[in-house]
Amino acid sequence: MRSTAQEVLDARKSGQEVRDHDLLAAMLKGIDPQTGQWVSYDSIINDLITFLVAGHDTTSGMLSDTFYHLLKNPETFATQKEVDPVCGKGPVTLAHISKLGYINGALREALRIDSTIPTIGLSPLPNRDPAVYGESSYEFKPELMTEESFNRLNREFHSCWKPFGNGKRSCIDMAFAWQETLIIMAVLLQNFDFTLEPNDYILLHNVSLTLKPGGLKRGAKLRDNLTSQALERRLTGSSTNPELPRKQKDILTDDQNMGVPMILDGSSTGTCKAWA
Repeated sequence: MRSTAQEVLDARKSGQEVRDHDLLAAMLKGIDPQTGQWVSYDSIINDLITFLVAGHDTTSGMLSDTFYHLLKNPETFATQKEVDPVCGKGPVTLAHISKLGYINGALREALRIDSTIPTIGLSPLPNRDPAVYGESSYEFKPELMTEESFNRLNREFHSCWKPFGNGKRSCIDMAFAWQETLIIMAVLLQNFDFTLEPNDYILLHNVSLTLKPGGLKRGAKLRDNLTSQALERRLTGSSTNPELPRKQKDILTDDQNMGVPMILDGSSTGTCKAWA
């Protein structure tokens, strides 16, 4: 990972890759306002490794754990039944995300049972308390984590679900990671049927800084007799009807004063910059 981070840094320094508005550019150009010092290259490499581990291993581990539990508990595979009416046959968009309540619950439940970050600086509590989660606390129950039930749990048992940490040290990219994972889940479930290979596989974790399933294999088959070409058209939106032209009255002109907009954003998804 260090050599990969070094290659990324070298490519940016040499001008082979030009990007002015990403995290690496900020670290290369940033100056400490108090000391006037630049961030050292060694520190940048260490930070890149941290971001790779924190942003890649955790998301892929959460996806793998979720799929394992869904496939081991076929009665919970209502996730696919939820995706079909919400997303239809076109591309999955951000507008669909808020309507995927059961998938939200499945992801939360997978993190309750198998958190991708198992190490904290306090005595761990493994999220299995029957007083909180009921007598089936060791079973995978996505309905336990759908919005209404999840909110009730957090009201009655404060801080009972904290896989992203808490306070100043909480995961800065929680919103982005959650959005990304929901979209990936929706796209995969919309277009593929999955099986465990072999069917009697029992979950084992490789443990380092993060937890990742070891030896987990899944079979995937395209749904609805899709071909790879049809799948590509679906994912890019070229198989759906083009957007109708907007009416002239819907288009603002330069002389229309709509007031000053206020945009509030508290994540790292780039919403403010995109609007600006």
